[in-house]
Amino acid sequence: MKFVALLRDNQQLLEADPDQDIDSFIHIYSANGLDIGKIEAARDKGIIDCKFWDNGLVAMTSDYQLIAVDDFREPKPHSLAECNLDEAPSSWAIIPPHLTLSHHVEVLLSVNSTILIVDSISVQDQFLNQGPFSKIAISPNGRLVALCTSFGLIQVVSSNFEKSFSESTPMDIPPNDAVWCGTDAVVAAYDSFAALIGPFGDILSFEYDSRIFLVQEMDGVRIFTNTEHDFLYKVPESSKSIFQIGSTSPGALLYDAYEHLTGHSSKTDEIVRSIKHDLASAVDACIAAAGHESLLEYQQSLLRAASFGKSFITVYNGDKFVDMCRHIRLLNTFNSYDLGIPITLVQYVSYLQSRCMSVSILPLENWIDRLINRNQHLLAIKICDYLDEPRDKIYIHWACSKIRSANEEEDKLYHILMEKLSTVGGISYFEIAEAANDNGYSKLAVKLLKHEPKAGNQVPLLLSMNNPSLALEEAIISGDADLVYFVILHLYKTQNLGDFFHLVSNNIVATRFFEKYCREQGSSILEDFYFQNDAFNKSTELILIENLTERDPNKLIANLKVIHRLLSKNKSHVFEANVTSNEIKLLNEQRKLEQDLGEIVVGKTLNETVFTCVMSGQMNKASKIRSEFGMSEKTFYWIKLRGLVQKRDWTELDKFSRSKKPPIGFKPFASECIKALQYTEAEKYISKCDPKIQPQLYIKIGRYNKAFEASLVVKDYDAMRIIASKTQDTGLRLEIESRLNQAR
Repeated sequence: MKFVALLRDNQQLLEADPDQDIDSFIHIYSANGLDIGKIEAARDKGIIDCKFWDNGLVAMTSDYQLIAVDDFREPKPHSLAECNLDEAPSSWAIIPPHLTLSHHVEVLLSVNSTILIVDSISVQDQFLNQGPFSKIAISPNGRLVALCTSFGLIQVVSSNFEKSFSESTPMDIPPNDAVWCGTDAVVAAYDSFAALIGPFGDILSFEYDSRIFLVQEMDGVRIFTNTEHDFLYKVPESSKSIFQIGSTSPGALLYDAYEHLTGHSSKTDEIVRSIKHDLASAVDACIAAAGHESLLEYQQSLLRAASFGKSFITVYNGDKFVDMCRHIRLLNTFNSYDLGIPITLVQYVSYLQSRCMSVSILPLENWIDRLINRNQHLLAIKICDYLDEPRDKIYIHWACSKIRSANEEEDKLYHILMEKLSTVGGISYFEIAEAANDNGYSKLAVKLLKHEPKAGNQVPLLLSMNNPSLALEEAIISGDADLVYFVILHLYKTQNLGDFFHLVSNNIVATRFFEKYCREQGSSILEDFYFQNDAFNKSTELILIENLTERDPNKLIANLKVIHRLLSKNKSHVFEANVTSNEIKLLNEQRKLEQDLGEIVVGKTLNETVFTCVMSGQMNKASKIRSEFGMSEKTFYWIKLRGLVQKRDWTELDKFSRSKKPPIGFKPFASECIKALQYTEAEKYISKCDPKIQPQLYIKIGRYNKAFEASLVVKDYDAMRIIASKTQDTGLRLEIESRLNQAR
């Protein structure tokens, strides 16, 4: 026995065939009959029954367990609560998740004389005694349940089984099927006989020539026989108010006035005057009734009556009229014999309301999906043009369908596709290229991807097509750094190292991105990359960067030896090789100093190393390092001078200044002592300085008498004026003024 359901939104067929499929798969077929997927509902268990709703299903296994799939798009089968049944239930039905308070699917099982309500966590016995029930029907809003007993009784109760609303017995035998007609009536099928049971138990019978089958809709019931297709639904209030015999509603009178107008009767004016205060409601009623009529002549007459009534209203919003004309035109298109998608106005416009029905509530996009899945692309385009809706999805579906059914060569197929697609601006080519690649048209896929406006769609597909170089190129062209990193990291994980290095090194931008990423992440792979590409400059740079944070002298020396070896291979880097060699020697000296002094020396510069020796009293060591590394005498004097001053070793400083004539002169000695506020020590060296600078130096340490004497020797009158302005000695000031007057 097969269990079949139709997914209306995307025109797909679901089939479970326990006799043929021992693995309990539910197969999904396209509108063209292609097997496009399958859902594993129950592993290692047979399926004996299935119930479906719009987006999911509940399957009953051979051991009477219930398995639910909540969403066909992402099927994740899960078990409902354990029922502990020894035999199959007499009947069962499901309440979809969007109709339950818990928002989880609920299953109603007829077991013995009662009903069990099963969800994902519990089983609730309703403790009924009228069972077993041969049929269970759930109303479209999920609030009512119709129960059919084996002796023909049909009982309507609330879905929580707390209230009973009606009981009736159309026949003494159980019906073949029972469904809801709207939300307040039940239709029971008995071979070629149908019984409509009203909300108060009233019964209306319909007889046919052959066996009937029922399909529940949100607003009615479809009745099928071998030769007929009827739609049974409650007459809308708007239609009832107009067409009911003897009706005097404003809508009925307006429609009557229009008929008199077409018959050139004088009663038209009289009728219009009688409803002049209710014309707006009359027009609304005619518009609403037109939408519920299936015959074109009634649609036209009702709309013309509404248009006639509008002409007598001073202020009336015509949007209702325009919208209804648009809806009716679309409904007539869908209901046409050629297309064969019978729908009502309620079903079409219900997407404007909240999702409160158990059957499909489809926005326009879903109606368009139903058309294109039937390959009605031209009609779908015309509808979108009529409603001013985007057409991209239609063209994409057409192109994918064309590719899947094509027998042409790739170049010819490309020109056929682009002839249509080039007229549509901003269309995404990703899905089309993906379809081409899936069907073996790899060259066509690459060509199509060149038209894709979003690099984020291009690149992943190019990678999946094993076209890494083009994917990397397109990612770089996009200017999206994250996308470039995505490609590089994907290639690093999927390619062997040699191929990866080759791809990256052939693109300068990719190389820069890879270098930046490795340095930020502290990856050692960058060194291999440089060696692979003989980039010794980059290799040395990388090792030097690593040395910036390295504190182990042994590792530092080892790294520098590698750099020295690399630099020595190139004659244009002799200077750099010598510098590296000196750095290695310095590190060796610093390592020894650390052992002798017990303080950190490794990593310091040559000048800092000499300064450390001076500060620690290692004068001979400082002189030795100076001579080994060719430090200039002036630099050495400056370092030692500052070290001795900072150390406050004035005896050693005096000895140092007398060892030989300082190459930097005596002024630095005086200046450093002045900075250290050691004016007495400074005087020793000022007297040895050039006479021209002695006055200023004496002024700095406040020795104004000696400053005056020094200024007399060199006749520095500016210095004399400064001394006169600063000194507190009146006699010295008068003598300076006398000397200045004589100089004039």
